[in-house]
Amino acid sequence: MKRYYSTHRPVAPGTYPKIGHKIRRIINYGSRQVVADAGGEAWGFIEYEDQLTEKEMEQYELVEGGIKAWFAVTTSVDNEGRIYSTITDTIYAIRKPDSVYRELRRKDVYIDYYESREAAEKAVKEAMA
Repeated sequence: MKRYYSTHRPVAPGTYPKIGHKIRRIINYGSRQVVADAGGEAWGFIEYEDQLTEKEMEQYELVEGGIKAWFAVTTSVDNEGRIYSTITDTIYAIRKPDSVYRELRRKDVYIDYYESREAAEKAVKEAMA
């Protein structure tokens, strides 16, 4: 079962995806409340038997509840154009950490976060290609 929080409005018809998903329950709080599991404020939540896609969550402005693992990929580009990239860390958080960019004297460093190890590994391969 997956829980998704509505951060912009109460859960009502037209504010969540129905087609292709079995809904377990819908709870509205009556007003916007701080919810640790949502990483901020929410009006309520909806629980599904299965997982929504990123596109569905974005389209309906829903936030998946719970702590997730985020895989940090650090990529550096030195002044001569050489690229090095690897998975450097795993962060456990409710929301995706912000990407980081640092311009150093001899290289630029980028840190991006991915929701799965497979996606992080793919990003490393693409950077090194």
